[in-house]
Amino acid sequence: RCSTAPSRTSTTPVPVDFGLFNFMAPLFGQTDPEYACTLLGSMGAICEPCPDGEVFCLTLLGEDIVSTPVPDVSLVEVGQ
Repeated sequence: RCSTAPSRTSTTPVPVDFGLFNFMAPLFGQTDPEYACTLLGSMGAICEPCPDGEVFCLTLLGEDIVSTPVPDVSLVEVGQ
């Protein structure tokens, strides 16, 4: 469910696959495919298994997210 008005009563969990960002590790002088999760772990976040079995996912909670409609853009719901 998307809305341009902030929600005051709920949070929305969103799994993010940080394995998709591994191509950026060399930009930070890294070659370890777990670099993003290691970096996030140093801040207290814990990566968990993704649907594909790799342990690069982190579930983010969005709360009171406000957005502005963009003309000619449609949101499409996708399954996991």
